[in-house]
Amino acid sequence: MPLTFYKKYRLKVVTLVFWVLLVYIIAALIWWFISLWQQNELMFQLRLLELNKDMPDYEKMYNDIEGYRQRKISQYIGEGVTFLCIILLGAIFVYRATRKQIKLNRQQQNFMMAVTHELKTPIAITRLNLETLQRRKLNEQQIQLLVNNTLVESDRLNQLVSNILISSQLEAGAYNLHKQPLHFSELVTQVIAAFEQRYPQRTFTQVIQPNVYVLGEAVLLQLVMSNLIENAVKYTQSDITIRLSQSHHNAVLQVADCGTGIPDDEKRKIFEKFYRTGNENTRNSKGTGLGLFICKKVITDHKGNLTVNDTSGGGATFTITLSTVTHE
Repeated sequence: MPLTFYKKYRLKVVTLVFWVLLVYIIAALIWWFISLWQQNELMFQLRLLELNKDMPDYEKMYNDIEGYRQRKISQYIGEGVTFLCIILLGAIFVYRATRKQIKLNRQQQNFMMAVTHELKTPIAITRLNLETLQRRKLNEQQIQLLVNNTLVESDRLNQLVSNILISSQLEAGAYNLHKQPLHFSELVTQVIAAFEQRYPQRTFTQVIQPNVYVLGEAVLLQLVMSNLIENAVKYTQSDITIRLSQSHHNAVLQVADCGTGIPDDEKRKIFEKFYRTGNENTRNSKGTGLGLFICKKVITDHKGNLTVNDTSGGGATFTITLSTVTHE
């Protein structure tokens, strides 16, 4: 029971223990300062008692004792302020690092639960479809429907595995980019066509400028576009608009939806690893929190830029900017 309570409220427990220890350390520092101050005053009084006003050098000796007293006071104040600053800086560093680590562990646990669910769902659907094909006599239309559903789940599983593998490789610096001139217009069109096949009930509006070329890796850029469009499919039931244009020496790709949008305070956080919008306990949408992290990392490695803004009328628009190359 105590262990379960700690796991559930460990951030609050750690915060409480941290503040108790910090208050105790500062109180001990103040007590140490007061004790030294009182000791210094006592020594000053004892030395004054040893002086005789009839001594010829009484004033000089008094000034020496007073000077020693003031130097000790300055020393105690300087040491106290120095120790206090070191304690506060260390406390801030430890608190932020601990808080960040606890949040990261919580996100990793949520990620593992999400991955487990995301892996089991397509596997279960694929198995069910295959068993149906094996045990029942179906007409051609029913067979094609089951095969298409199985292919959709297979693509979903493949994208999930790719996200996990590439995320680890990119973060560890183990992925070497092999950039080459790409027909970006054609690549975008192919990705959209794949989504139109996977989601025939959805409308994908595309405005693609032809013959736009960029320098990059096709596999990674295709994964980026797939993640952005997949997110749009998750968070909106309306049309999804994909635009590709060339402005000066830049290719600009926009993926816009008319969903619920992203709050301003979360627009930067969504590109963090494992981060997902909303509350972990109430979130219903699928996902692992890796997609946008990968998108940001890949586009940054391609010397490009990825931003998110509000769509006019509601929703979110993700914009990718990449440098174009001349195709000969």
